[in-house]
Amino acid sequence: MAATLEPDLSERRLRLSVERDMAASPAALFRASTQQFDLWFAAPGSVIMDVGINKVFYFETDFEGKRHPHYGRFLKLQPNALVEIPWLRWRRSALRPW
Repeated sequence: MAATLEPDLSERRLRLSVERDMAASPAALFRASTQQFDLWFAAPGSVIMDVGINKVFYFETDFEGKRHPHYGRFLKLQPNALVEIPWLRWRRSALRPW
């Protein structure tokens, strides 16, 4: 099994960690984060996700009639306990040549 490659985020200005008590079971939350993302967050039909360590995912959100692409990869997975991901949002301005 290949080692998990941790991204070097030392040059990034932002970091967010979220913890929250949830009424749902750990199994339901894990399933929602790894198998049912387009049922509660992503635009239906937009999710491309192969769940596994170092596997990438892509999805789009729909906000005010516009699609917004997002992508990331799974760093840590503990079934029914933990999903750790770096998650990025693509910005059209980031691709401008000037």
